Amino acid sequence: MGLSSRYGLARILQRDQNKPRNADRMGNVGAISRERTLRTFKRLAVSVAVTASVLAMASLFWAAVCPAAAFEGEQVQTIDGFPAMTRFIQGDPSRPLIVFIPGAHHLARIAYGGHDGGRGQDFLAYWLVREGYNFLGVSYPLTTADKVMEGAYPSYTARDWGKQAADLAKQAVEQHHLTSRIIVIGWSMGGRIAEPIAEFAKADGLDLDFYVSFSATPGVMGLVDMNAGFKMAPTGYADRSNIYSGFLRQIALENAMNDHTIIDEKTYLADYVGDMPVNLEGYGLHYRDGKFVRDYWADENEFRVYDFHNLPFIAMLMPNQPLDGRHALTDRANWGLLIANKIEADIDAAKIDVTKIPRDRWLALVDLVRHAPERLSVEMNGDHFFFLGETGAHETARAIATLEPRMHGFKAELKELLGQ
Repeated sequence: MGLSSRYGLARILQRDQNKPRNADRMGNVGAISRERTLRTFKRLAVSVAVTASVLAMASLFWAAVCPAAAFEGEQVQTIDGFPAMTRFIQGDPSRPLIVFIPGAHHLARIAYGGHDGGRGQDFLAYWLVREGYNFLGVSYPLTTADKVMEGAYPSYTARDWGKQAADLAKQAVEQHHLTSRIIVIGWSMGGRIAEPIAEFAKADGLDLDFYVSFSATPGVMGLVDMNAGFKMAPTGYADRSNIYSGFLRQIALENAMNDHTIIDEKTYLADYVGDMPVNLEGYGLHYRDGKFVRDYWADENEFRVYDFHNLPFIAMLMPNQPLDGRHALTDRANWGLLIANKIEADIDAAKIDVTKIPRDRWLALVDLVRHAPERLSVEMNGDHFFFLGETGAHETARAIATLEPRMHGFKAELKELLGQ
């Protein structure tokens, strides 16, 4: 065998000997690659699982805060042990926060809308914000056909109502960096929150500038039928669906006055009204041990309208249509009773000896108090829903803007006459 042949054979043998080592090397590379791939997939799986978990938690959070039946911008939260639904709309942070309190069996949506096909300018909040005000609609626990608040709270009282509304106002003030000054609108049954919200707003460090009655009834016993009886829903709430047809008649009038449908009947019945805690109604009925019992003193103790000194200053927007005849005829007198007694209680609390007030100032004070209900009220063209529809909503916002400086002038004049 020649040298070249031997060299060639040696190369072949060397190559054959190298084969296992190369194969091992390739095997090791493959193993490492598979291990790295597995680690990558594991990290990816963990990442996906974490992301899914976070998304699930976020979904649960937003489902709780913004339920499926909630309108855009609404939030549902539990505060002071009870659910509430709110809608905040930003205005000028230097201007007051207007807190809207709805009447019996209604969500605060009646002041801001939001249903499919609805027009923002048909609702009060739109125009209040254009006037520069900040807006907060506060809905107490209520069960609508398209449910937005879970559970039922038939034992919810006017004290709970006032505290919850005040605490939500404080929350909005802090979250949106507003001034502490608030104006409270109480519509219809919302008249009964006047003292409770004033008391708790003060405790929260809020400056309740004044309260505005929108066709509202104060918590004075006997202003409504104190022998009325209501049907109890399975939830323990009051079911007064029998009165919805009367509300729809008045909404139909507002529709006609605005030449278009503001809220259609199906939407109204599904998304705006529902069963509610009977304790707020003001008819002397209270939920106890699974039934409605009549307890007039409980009404007095919860609405505390007799605590005149703790009442806020009061203004009124009153309807002029016969469909809301009771409020058109009586609101100025009903709230006038509270205005006069609040001023008298404030004088007593300040320990002012009126016998030492100069005669001319005394007569001016008497005149101021006697004419306060006229000075602090505005007649609105409409029924119980006078603030609904573009025309009424715009006029109502302008009326609030008119009452604000009028109220400030009244307070300043009162203070001067009392020598404070």
